[in-house]
Order: sequence, then structure tokens, then C-alpha cells
Amino acid sequence: ALNDDVTSRSFWKRYFSYAGAFSGTEDEIMTANNDFVGWFVDLNKDLQKRTLDNIIIAIPSYQDIRLNPAELKYACYGLKFLERLWISRCGCGYMGFNWDGVFAKIYNLSLLKSKRLLGTILLVIPALAIAWKEFYEGFGNFFFLNKLIEFLVKLFNTNGEDDILNSKLTPVQMRCIQALVDIFFELENINKITYLEDFSRSYQPNSLLSFKQLLL
Repeated sequence: ALNDDVTSRSFWKRYFSYAGAFSGTEDEIMTANNDFVGWFVDLNKDLQKRTLDNIIIAIPSYQDIRLNPAELKYACYGLKFLERLWISRCGCGYMGFNWDGVFAKIYNLSLLKSKRLLGTILLVIPALAIAWKEFYEGFGNFFFLNKLIEFLVKLFNTNGEDDILNSKLTPVQMRCIQALVDIFFELENINKITYLEDFSRSYQPNSLLSFKQLLL
């Protein structure tokens, strides 16, 4: 259960280990998520803002992990917790929320080249897009979403198979495609999904995704 020490980084890191765990039964994971959502929605708006900020601050940064590699698992747990939170349409920002700061933290974590961390990042990016859309429903400026899409396109294009005779997508590339499909599914953009399906089906060594084709 959550306690009163909601501003403590150590508290949230302990909580991530529970609510952001990769193992555990589906019921345990759902219970952890539902417990938090039930607690969070009963908070007043100011405490919701502070709680969301403290959760993001508690996720270890690039610098934290460089100084202490043991922090990497808490970054994975924290990002996984955010993914579950945002997919539940909970904690989806507020007026003045630092969307760019969240993305910058995630981007910097991707520079660590950890396969486990990168896999988690490729799950949280679509969830971040869902959170942004949930808060800015009806907003016509897609600059932030285009930034997420560009990140995924660049990640895809720089993680191809070294063997030019191998026409299969790498695991990272497949996850990038799935993340992009998840974003466009949320936006109900069938044309972009069709482009991604056609691209994947006809993929050849050194084929590059077109950001121009995926730009919103």
C-alpha cells in the first residue's frame, strides 16, 4: 500500500519494484496498477501534479546509471510503471507539464545501449504519446508526437542487420515498428499503419523508414 512519504525518491524506487515489475501474475500486476490508479484519482489536482513529477524525478537518469549501474533496473521498473499508468489513461500530464523534459530523460537513457532498457523505452514511448493525446485531445499541433516518431524512425534506421544479405528485421527494428503502429492506432491513422505494414512486408537490407511518410 502507498504511504505518506510520496515525495521520497527511495519510496518511489521501492514502489517501482512492485508496480513496475516485469514478472508476476497478470492479476498481481493488474492489482498493483489498479491500487495506484484508485489512490491517484482521489488526490486533489495539486497533489496529482506533485506526485507525477516525483515519479518522473525518481526514475534514475543517464547520469545516475553511469555512476551506479545497479540503478538501471530501477529505470526499467519506473518506465514500465509509467507505461502501465499512461495506458490506463491516468496521470496524463497537466497544464505546464514538462513533456519535453520527460522525452529528454527517456532519450538520454536510450544512449546507454542497454537491450533491456531499450526494450522498455520502446514500450513507454507509445504510452507517452497516449498520455499527450489524452491531455491535448482536439489540439491541432502534433510537434511533440512528431518528435517521438522521429526518435523511433532514427532508432529503426540505425539498428539494422550488419549482414547485407540478411533481409530480416532486427528485434529492435521490429519493436520500433510496433511502437509506431501503436501510436498511429491511437491516432486512428490507418494510412500510416498501412505504410508501415507495406514497408515491413517488402523490407530489404539497408531499407530506411521515411520520417516524411510518417510525419503528422
